[in-house]
Amino acid sequence: ASTISDREAAREQAQVIAAQVTTTRDSLADQVDRTAAVLLENLTRLESSLRTNIGDIADRLSVVEQAQFRGEGRQLVADPALTALAAEVRALANAQESSTGRDTGISSTWAVIAGLVAFLLSLVGVAVAVVTLATRRHPPP
Repeated sequence: ASTISDREAAREQAQVIAAQVTTTRDSLADQVDRTAAVLLENLTRLESSLRTNIGDIADRLSVVEQAQFRGEGRQLVADPALTALAAEVRALANAQESSTGRDTGISSTWAVIAGLVAFLLSLVGVAVAVVTLATRRHPPP
């Protein structure tokens, strides 16, 4: 009698465990199905977003390629640093032109001064020559 009751107890335990395993399996299967559905929805949205973004990038790239083919772009867009550099070069060229005129004026002034000095030295030379000749003709008493 004890063997039968042990067997029945083991059978009942096996049935309880089998029911628990079935419940756990069904629960896990439901969780996997829900997770797969959420992942599929997220991947679908991501794919749609990527297709839209890639399409936008392709359109923009096409516009750039067309502009490059026509040689546009650099002429239409001015780099601020390059514009500032060009203005600086113009200012330096203007400053050099005005200083060239000033340098010419200064050079002319030095030429006039040198001419005056040469004229004065020649006058002094003539005066020394006249005095020397006069003293040779009429020595002092």
